[in-house]
Amino acid sequence: MGRAVEGGGEEREWAAAVGVGRGVGGCFAVERGEERGEGAGGVGAGDRDAVGGLAGHPGDDGPVFREPFGRPAEANGRRNRQGEVWGQRRQPAAFLGEQAGRAFGREGEADGQVVAEAPELVVPAGGGALQRPVGEVGVLLAQKCADEVFGHERSPGVRTVQDEPVAACDGDRMTVNLAAAASFLATHGRLLDRRRFELLFGDGDADAVLAAVAAYRNADGGYGWGLEPDLRAPESQPGGALHAFEVFEDIAPATTPLAVELCDWLESVSLAGGGLPFAFPVADRAGSAPFWTDADPAKFSLQSTAFVASTALRVARHDKAVAEHPWVRAATETCLEAVRRVETQPHAIELSFAIRFLDAAHATRPEAGELLDHLGRFLPPDGIVSVAGGRAGEVLRPLNFSPLPGPARKLFDPAAITAELTRLESQQHDDGGWSVDFASYSPQASLEWRGYATVGAVSVLRANS
Repeated sequence: MGRAVEGGGEEREWAAAVGVGRGVGGCFAVERGEERGEGAGGVGAGDRDAVGGLAGHPGDDGPVFREPFGRPAEANGRRNRQGEVWGQRRQPAAFLGEQAGRAFGREGEADGQVVAEAPELVVPAGGGALQRPVGEVGVLLAQKCADEVFGHERSPGVRTVQDEPVAACDGDRMTVNLAAAASFLATHGRLLDRRRFELLFGDGDADAVLAAVAAYRNADGGYGWGLEPDLRAPESQPGGALHAFEVFEDIAPATTPLAVELCDWLESVSLAGGGLPFAFPVADRAGSAPFWTDADPAKFSLQSTAFVASTALRVARHDKAVAEHPWVRAATETCLEAVRRVETQPHAIELSFAIRFLDAAHATRPEAGELLDHLGRFLPPDGIVSVAGGRAGEVLRPLNFSPLPGPARKLFDPAAITAELTRLESQQHDDGGWSVDFASYSPQASLEWRGYATVGAVSVLRANS
């Protein structure tokens, strides 16, 4: 993963590498010269500040972050405007301000040097100029970080000034190609996933995302129509409720009455005590996975109840109406009691959603901590659990159980989480997207899962950066 350099009092020299057009979480995007009215290869104060930052010494306060178009970024890295498009002419200001470590220079220190043999790259070493073609954006990272990001044999797009060793990186940065991910979604993704990705980086708004998810909504207040990609039928389903609540979480701190209306639907179809079956019957099974279409609608499913309740609880953190809804309260009690009764190894997927539920419930239900320990007994030391009935070699990994920092992380070795984040980062394909490792049940689902997985991967990496 791309790493920041730990601060320290001693003076050191820093080499750096530049990946053109590659987003680096927690770092900054260099302004393009032509956006400041300069020609190709021109250099402005914003560039010198950026280059000088990693060429200087650690331990000082960071610079004022600027987005690729030269506009100031808000402290959380989100943008406060609409209407600009993704592409080569725009690098998303993804993780500005989310720094875990800093390596920025003091004012007046040497700040950058042109690499004449690689005009498309900028490598700080102590000078004061930049060269790169019009329309490309350079992003800086420490030399050792570049080795980690691009591998021991650096790609042709990355060079370093010198081979001297540099300070170790602190491990809290993420490096993915966000522009490529956006392009992948533009060519492969559902409108919903494109809108979610746009909102994730501050370029969209809640209304646009809600309009996209509304296409899957039924008059009863539930969601179907393939919102769960392997369940193509139009009928409202618990799987659709899960994905709708994910959207309602995305729009925080905004709220929507659609969330309460979804709770109303859940209350109207739930079993005794607020529990849910795995799925409800469908009229047309085409394109749907048999585990959905063959489910017993009268049988309680901890898996389905937990995956809907956990996302509802995360929405409830910013939506008081959801927090106070009778279905949310009843389903929470039902899930807690069901977890208490687990005495034999659960199915891997059921175990993952039960752990996620307890993580979400922990803030309001103290017993969730003890129950996490209870379920932790069913996890192997490496946190990797085989999926019975899945495709050959299919497993769930630590990030499937605990994708976000929270109480459930106590069940896993921190080194394992770090390794899994690095693994997730490395799984971005050349086309910019991610894939799922489970079977899909229709050509459309195969495509839709990739868009969903791409938004999910970037979101998880960002939350852990």
